[in-house]
Amino acid sequence: MPHLRIFNDRAGYDEDRYTLVMSVKRKPTIFHLVAGPGLEVKTDEKDGKSVVEVSSEAGDDATVHKDGRLTAWEKEQTIRKITLTAKEAGSTVLRAIGGGADQIKPLPITVVSNNECRQVGNALGEITSKLREDVQKLSLRDAVIEVARDQMNSAISIGHSKNGFGVYMKSETLNWCGAFAYWCWAQAAFIKGESNPFANGGDEVLWSPQRAIEWGYKSSSPVNMWRVDAKNEGYDPTKLARADIVLVRANTSEWKGEDESKRPSGPWYWKHVCMVYSISGDTIMTMDGNQGWPQAIKIVQRSLSEKVDGGPYKLAFVHPFMV
Repeated sequence: MPHLRIFNDRAGYDEDRYTLVMSVKRKPTIFHLVAGPGLEVKTDEKDGKSVVEVSSEAGDDATVHKDGRLTAWEKEQTIRKITLTAKEAGSTVLRAIGGGADQIKPLPITVVSNNECRQVGNALGEITSKLREDVQKLSLRDAVIEVARDQMNSAISIGHSKNGFGVYMKSETLNWCGAFAYWCWAQAAFIKGESNPFANGGDEVLWSPQRAIEWGYKSSSPVNMWRVDAKNEGYDPTKLARADIVLVRANTSEWKGEDESKRPSGPWYWKHVCMVYSISGDTIMTMDGNQGWPQAIKIVQRSLSEKVDGGPYKLAFVHPFMV
C-alpha cells in the first residue's frame, strides 16, 4: 500500500503517532512517497489556501533506493520526493489521492512559528491551541508526558538546536536531565491550571538526584521517597505512576568525562534524573533528557530489579501523592 517515508531531517515528526510539526522558520521537510505513480499529493485547504505548500516530483528518486532502511518490497516501487514548505502557523493534512480517495494514511500537520518544531515553547503556558485542547482532556501525569513527547520530537532533541542546554534551565553548561523533568511538570500544571507538586522546592529542585532527595525528605514536600535509603518504607511497584521522578544510580566506573576531583570514593554514585513513561512487569520505560547524539530526549528501557554490582537498586523514585 502507498505510504510515506522520511529519511533525513526528522525534526517535528512523531512516527509512532504519525503526526508532523513544522516551523515557518526552518527549511522544507522532505518525505518520500512509496508506490507513488498517478497519485495527487496535496494538503487540505481553507478558504482556498493551505498553511503548507507541497511540491511533488513525478518521477522515481533513484538515489533513495540505495537506503538500507527500505524493505525489499519498497525498493521495487516508484519512490517520489515530496517537499513540504510551511507558509504560516496553523494546521492541515497531507494526502495522496487516487481514484477520488485517500491512498495513504492522511498525515496531520501542525505549523508553528518557533524554530524548533515544538508545540510547547519556552514561555510558561506557551502551547498551540490544538495541543492545549488535547492536554486539557488528560490527567496531570499524562499531560506531563505529553509535553515531554512534544519536546522529544522537536529540533531541540535531534540536535539541530542547543540539545537542551540553556533551554530547560538558564545554564548553558550544566546537565539538564532533571531540569527537563521539572520543566515538563511546570508546563503541564500551568496549562491545566493545577498545582505543580514540585513548585515549593523551586525550579532547581530536580536539577540533580541529590537536590531531589534533600527536598523530598522535607515534611512539607508532597511526595513519597522510595528505594533511596533505609527510610523507603512503603515502596510497591504497583504504586509507581506515569511522570514519577526516577533517580538513577551508577557504578563509579561509569564516571567518565566529569570532574575527577569530585569522583565518588564509594562503589556507586547518583548519576541521572528522568521520569516514568510506562511500566510492564519488571520493565520500566523512562523519559530521559540530556541524552547523547542523535537524539537528546529519549524513551529508555530499564529494569526495576537491577542493582549496582549487588549493592542498592539502580533506580529510586520520587512519587508525588497529590495527583
